[in-house]
Amino acid sequence: MSNLIKLTIDNEVKEIHEIVYKGERVLTSNQLSELFGCSYDSIRINFKNNFSRFIEGKHYILLESNELKEFKNNANNISVVGNGSRINKLYLWTERGTLRHSKLIGTDKAWDIQEILEDCYFKVKTNNLPTNYIQALERLLESEKEKQRLMEDNENKTKLLREQKPKVEGYNTFLDTKNCLTMSELAKTLSDQGFKIGRNRLFQLLRDKKILMVNNEPYQLYIDNGYFLVRQVVINHSDYNETKSQTLITKKGAEYIKKLLSKII
Repeated sequence: MSNLIKLTIDNEVKEIHEIVYKGERVLTSNQLSELFGCSYDSIRINFKNNFSRFIEGKHYILLESNELKEFKNNANNISVVGNGSRINKLYLWTERGTLRHSKLIGTDKAWDIQEILEDCYFKVKTNNLPTNYIQALERLLESEKEKQRLMEDNENKTKLLREQKPKVEGYNTFLDTKNCLTMSELAKTLSDQGFKIGRNRLFQLLRDKKILMVNNEPYQLYIDNGYFLVRQVVINHSDYNETKSQTLITKKGAEYIKKLLSKII
């Protein structure tokens, strides 16, 4: 026999049979019609006319074939479907499914009953332990399948991250260098501001100040301070490609160099 759940409706105690499917409390269409005070056909027609609004597994569980047979053979469910019932499919409504039906019915009573069900039926913790050896094996199989699925998801995500890493790094480099200046551009900007200095002299000055190395790349200290960026540039020759490093000056670096020049020029 299934458990009887007592609900207080309109100051009266009403008993309904508890139905638990895979650890979740659910209700049949007959139970919904009795609780909401409408006909069984109203539940059926509302579902048919709004079928696209219901998602299987989220709003309802449809039992057919072997699943339905196993459900009917469970002694706890005899009072719900009837001993020897010949139904060939059975809809079990979840908490979200009953909420959809209460909205479709739209009466004050339906809304009141839905609130009672949420507080006193669906929110109560149920015993999720298997009742027989077959259920235990099925539960174990479901658990192992879920573990396998999670492992595959993690492997796919890791693979995707590895594939996207060069693209992400390249895009970040593009964003970083977008607002930077080459040494020629900085020299022209400084010249326009009254500092009479060209590209080569600017390189020489920064080398003398031990800001740039002999290859015109900045020392790591000045990169870390956010004054410079170094990017790789491919130069296409007629018979080969050459990769060179290019020093770029950030906005912060340009201000630093401008202050430096103000002291010595």
